[in-house]
Amino acid sequence: MKKSTFKTLAVVLVSAALLQLVGCAQHVARPEQLTAPAPIQDNSGEYLCSITRDKTLAEWSDKMAHVGLATTIGATAGAIAGQQVLKQVPFVGGLLGDWAGKAIGRRIAIESAGGMDFIKKTSDLSFNTTQDLALYLYVEYFNGDHYAEAVKAAMELYPDLKAQYVPTLVAASSGICASGQCQTINESLCAKGPCK
Repeated sequence: MKKSTFKTLAVVLVSAALLQLVGCAQHVARPEQLTAPAPIQDNSGEYLCSITRDKTLAEWSDKMAHVGLATTIGATAGAIAGQQVLKQVPFVGGLLGDWAGKAIGRRIAIESAGGMDFIKKTSDLSFNTTQDLALYLYVEYFNGDHYAEAVKAAMELYPDLKAQYVPTLVAASSGICASGQCQTINESLCAKGPCK
């Protein structure tokens, strides 16, 4: 598959996934209408960026983007273990299983990418919040070659980002979209015309 075809396919798939998560009820402004937060120009922030200053994937990103199966297996194993340990208390067992599963899955992902020291050493941008990381990746790289891989890698490293990604984009878009001034990503993808 040609690189340009892969790039187009990746952007379409990520856009479709984003639309499915956002739906037509919540608007996400096009990336060029939003302002990206300024990254910390080193790896001292709590959340490391999967793209470097020279706009290429960090060395660990490619490895991290391809470990999804391992982290899923780890998460499943943790959930089962939590349920087995606390069969008599299903709610707590489920919480323990979810927590253990995320922890095991994250550890597998980190080790698969070369370990946390390697990840930190090969990162030169960081953020203090997952919201800043999410908004930066969307605004700066949505139309770029490495957007899908960068977001997937960041989500594998920081599992909480999966749940926070779309709400962060919706929140960042709310002021523009409430005033009626935004061209949403939804409108270009909804089959039935502009989303209301």
